[in-house]
Amino acid sequence: MFKLRPYCHIAITWVLVAITQTMWAAPAWAEDKTFKVVVAAILASEKSDYVDEKLKCLPKEVQKTEPKLKGFKLERHSHTTLALNQSYAFPLVEDQVLRLSIEKLPGSKNMIALRIKPPQMEEIFYKQRSCEGFFPIITPYLTKNNERLIIAIKVKCKDED
Repeated sequence: MFKLRPYCHIAITWVLVAITQTMWAAPAWAEDKTFKVVVAAILASEKSDYVDEKLKCLPKEVQKTEPKLKGFKLERHSHTTLALNQSYAFPLVEDQVLRLSIEKLPGSKNMIALRIKPPQMEEIFYKQRSCEGFFPIITPYLTKNNERLIIAIKVKCKDED
């Protein structure tokens, strides 16, 4: 019969402990992911024809649902790094803010969910593949100059820069 020497028992025990700790730590590593979130506040106007150079593709998409909007200018943009389940209030225009948090979808490797609370709107729960491009939200908020607030949000993996 084959017998293990005492030092082999110790080595095997340490290997099993290491494997067990790795398996328990794996979900914690997945939850430790951070994301860079960029939020742009865009003002759209029915009166102006000016389109900011940085917003070339946006007017065509917005005009599918809001054909009267012709002018688009980038009023403000801000960014921060967020961990999963962390919330942040992004300043927009005037006294308006966008509240946003990122959640991991259960059972999905590369899908995240955004909880977004735009001005004058109900909370939006938006699912997307992690680290995709900008997506716009046309809000009902009008500024003092009667310009419509549009919010563009982009989530990037922090290590993707």
